[in-house]
Amino acid sequence: MPALSCAAVPAADQSDVDCLGDRIAELFACIQAATYALLVLIRQFDEQGGWQQGCFSSCAHWLSWRTGLAPGAAREKVRVAQALAALPRISAAMQRGQVSYSKVRALTRVATPESEAALLDVALAGTAVHVEQVTRAWRRMDRAAEIAEDGRRRAHRELRTWVDDDGMVVIRGRLAPEVGAVVLRALNAASEQLRTEAADAPEEDTPEASAEQRRADALGRVAESALAAKLDPGTAGDRYQVVLHVDAATLAADLAADRNGVPAGTPESGTEHPAYVPAGTSRPADAADDPRPEGAALAARGQAVLEDAGGLRVSAATAQRLACDAGKVVMTHGAGRQALD
Repeated sequence: MPALSCAAVPAADQSDVDCLGDRIAELFACIQAATYALLVLIRQFDEQGGWQQGCFSSCAHWLSWRTGLAPGAAREKVRVAQALAALPRISAAMQRGQVSYSKVRALTRVATPESEAALLDVALAGTAVHVEQVTRAWRRMDRAAEIAEDGRRRAHRELRTWVDDDGMVVIRGRLAPEVGAVVLRALNAASEQLRTEAADAPEEDTPEASAEQRRADALGRVAESALAAKLDPGTAGDRYQVVLHVDAATLAADLAADRNGVPAGTPESGTEHPAYVPAGTSRPADAADDPRPEGAALAARGQAVLEDAGGLRVSAATAQRLACDAGKVVMTHGAGRQALD
């Protein structure tokens, strides 16, 4: 193969279309050769532990930070760089600009020193799409590689949750294919159910939920269904459980305030106290005269905290909505917050 000339040539200097095509192919080959040189440097940097000098968890982590690559792309660069060390034929072809990085990335998923010659012939004769198809079929035939890949996937499964600055719960994870398929099917079913319910509901002055918002709501519906199916033996049949924490002294003061015509649970009555729902709704006063369910009435009279979610606060409207169809447990407290009943 003739030596590659990688000097940039302005397109304006090229008058022949065929010449332009040749130049494009030549420059593309130069890019592949330069990419190979980059991969060699990445492998050397990784082997020498250069990334360990900073607060980085891996070479891919460092590469993403230093070059701006997406984390997934950085991991692939490191993986391909390490794999090429044992594949001299594929390495030489890429160094000459004969095979693209896309093809090499696919080849290195399955190639071994024994099989690289046959796979390289496929790469030289076919397109990148063809190479992807062949390597996928090769992986299915290679049982050992399949088992190793399954183990890699299982090792990288994770699910993380945290509370953002605005109080929203953030969920991020990586699931094994078979688990992900079940989760996606459940989310799609719940999302479709919510869409149908919204279409059948009377028109309201609220904006229509987007597909992403319905998917977020669908996750809640899936969780409710799992708990209703007794996934957690300690979970009651109700969707939520409201615990009414009743202070005996405060209750007596509230009843006296009610008899004097002052609404209980207000600053004027001197009995305004926080409430907790679900699995924790504080009952600051008697709400027997309120037409709403007791839990809902109490939830509207204070602040609400989701104890199972680490003490996250929700609005009174949300607390009231949750308490409407919740089970109820009443706990009476005396002085010093000791439980009386």
